[in-house]
Amino acid sequence: MRKFFQLCFLLLISAQVYGQKLKTLIAEGNKAMEDKEYYLAENYFKKAIATDSNSIALQYLYAEACRLDLNYTVAERWYNKVYKKDNGKLYPDALLYLAMCKKSNGRYKDAIKMFDKYAKRNTKKHPEKSAVAALESKNCSYALMLMKNPLPLMVNHIDSMVNSKGGEYAPFEKDSVLYFTGIKTSGNKIDSRIYYSKVSGYRFSKLVELDSLLRKEGVTMSNVVLTPDGKQMYCTRCESNTDTKNNCSIYSYRLLEGKYTAATQLPAEINQAGTLNTHPSLHIINGNTVLYFSSNRKGGEGGMDIWYSKQNKDGSWQTPVNAGKQVNSPEDEITPFFCNPCQTLYFSSTFHQGMGGFDIFKSRWQNGQFSSPENAGYPINSPQNDMYFKYNDKRSKAYFI
Repeated sequence: MRKFFQLCFLLLISAQVYGQKLKTLIAEGNKAMEDKEYYLAENYFKKAIATDSNSIALQYLYAEACRLDLNYTVAERWYNKVYKKDNGKLYPDALLYLAMCKKSNGRYKDAIKMFDKYAKRNTKKHPEKSAVAALESKNCSYALMLMKNPLPLMVNHIDSMVNSKGGEYAPFEKDSVLYFTGIKTSGNKIDSRIYYSKVSGYRFSKLVELDSLLRKEGVTMSNVVLTPDGKQMYCTRCESNTDTKNNCSIYSYRLLEGKYTAATQLPAEINQAGTLNTHPSLHIINGNTVLYFSSNRKGGEGGMDIWYSKQNKDGSWQTPVNAGKQVNSPEDEITPFFCNPCQTLYFSSTFHQGMGGFDIFKSRWQNGQFSSPENAGYPINSPQNDMYFKYNDKRSKAYFI
């Protein structure tokens, strides 16, 4: 009998510890969601799901974190579980987000059925979201049309000398050298570094870390671009040891005797206080140095917008100009690149008609303004996120992720 009571006591203590651990994981996950640290939130909820996989509320939280972290495959699986159990009673938007994930995973026909079903169900209760679903259904049909009429070009996946199990983004080739940002994750930490590789045709040399001498604790660098003469580098620097969410700014470095000088933060015209400023793209247009970048500053159309600023002869920068309503939208426009010979702006957007997630669009500069954007087409675009389109300096190839 004594052993029985001892066993019950141990089980009670174990259950309390078990429950406290689950509460802590959910609390940390919710905080990460509030801070828009979706990768961290996904990790916390994944651990929580491993502890309690039957909670529909937890399943929905995990699906949300995965979707916002752009992990659409896992998000689809868990939204599907929620929708099958709940059938839209407690979580009516599960069907909408499930359809969005199916779209981003290339299951367009299934997504069309679900978008149409959601739109029909919610015409009166949620007219705005119903309209979104109806529009997304049309976008899926548009994506199917693009896939039936692919562009006459070849898309090559760069070999493992560059691509790894981590993540690679922001490619930029100049003088047959490819610069890019590589990401490695360890637990809840993200390590971001800049690398370069010499290019010969479609072959790439062993990687070299560019910023090993420039890196600083709590600071990550990304989105490298060089001036045409190669004597100055621009990039995004993000401070991780701050309380603000808008912790990324654009910096420049000068190359002197083969070494980069200390970082110089661009002035307030570019790095407006309290805003996120990133994705620099530098061009010489009609003899003027012009910096394109993306920012969530006020005065735009909503979310991240494309802005540009001309540099004065004394090195100062003019007040940035919004690229306009044709390019920018209530959602996000990012990773601008201006092709000077073709007078065309390339950028990525989640708003304009596309195949899913971010699509790459192009807009011509005509009569002092940008034209209505055109989808760059398939196979440049895909159901997944497509971003960072850039030609190399010879326009012999283009890179994107």
